[in-house]
Amino acid sequence: MIASIVWGFPRGSMPGGKWLGFANAFESSSQFAEVLAGFRTTPQSATTTIARLNNLVTGLGFATTTKMAYFARLTFREGPALIFDANVIKAIIDPLTPWGGAFPKTRSLLGSTNFHAKGVLSYSCYVEEASILARLHNATPDVIEVALFRSAARAGTWS
Repeated sequence: MIASIVWGFPRGSMPGGKWLGFANAFESSSQFAEVLAGFRTTPQSATTTIARLNNLVTGLGFATTTKMAYFARLTFREGPALIFDANVIKAIIDPLTPWGGAFPKTRSLLGSTNFHAKGVLSYSCYVEEASILARLHNATPDVIEVALFRSAARAGTWS
């Protein structure tokens, strides 16, 4: 959980220099671990799981909580947990990337603007469509997720 938070907020605060929510996220790491463990024994939909994780600490969003679910190796009804952040979403909604048509349901739910507000609601479709695409290409869903990320990430912003 801590690595997911640090990855999402490498400067040690949330946007605008807000650090209290960031500190609360660290303090709540055992609560996140408990909730994640519960989802391991009783898989839910991807959207339900991420919405529940988002509600644990004010200010954490789906980009961070999908990382937590991914690193906890959760499996949802729709498939295995995948990271769903701004780079992945950009690859899905940008018609200039090779992925523009590969995620029709997800893209439809995200729309073309204000995707942050629609991220949680579209997460189940994303996991399901990535799982289907992975089977078609004899790969795993996380290989699809990494390809999405790499196609949209700016060079030099990750390694």
